[in-house]
Amino acid sequence: MPDNAKNLLIDQLVVGRECGRCTACCKELVIDEPDFKKDADIWCPNCVFDEGCGIYPDWPEICKDWYCLWRLDDAFREGLRPDKCGVLFHLTTEHIPERFGRKPGLAAKATEDIKSFQAPDVVQLLVAYYGAGVPVFINFKDRSLLLNDALKDRPIPDWEALAAAIAEVFNQAGV
Repeated sequence: MPDNAKNLLIDQLVVGRECGRCTACCKELVIDEPDFKKDADIWCPNCVFDEGCGIYPDWPEICKDWYCLWRLDDAFREGLRPDKCGVLFHLTTEHIPERFGRKPGLAAKATEDIKSFQAPDVVQLLVAYYGAGVPVFINFKDRSLLLNDALKDRPIPDWEALAAAIAEVFNQAGV
């Protein structure tokens, strides 16, 4: 289950930024409550496409507390909203190798198409996090790759090189 990014580093939402028509988290979040359970990669039965939650404000606790990085970090441009770029970004503390210390990682989940990772805005963001030494997890369907390990921590000169490297990594993984 993804961590609650709001509680990791950032304590308030970007002013004036709303989910709008985006419902990516309605598919990607795991909900494990006594009266409601939903696995990742399955649309929530309460999701009203292009509108949001059909049971708001009585939605599950994780839905009340969880926000993607587009809602939390104003460095994420409008085009990086998950429904526009095809990638849901969030912070994670799960599966971080010891060499990164206690630093949270960036999780990037392609919501529909693996080619979303090749969009210039998405790759530039991945380059920035990777270049800052942040663990970067690339997720698609049931696959998760630590980009730092897949690229063997080699320097990446530009977004085009990283896009090619991501495609190569997933091709090798059979995705």
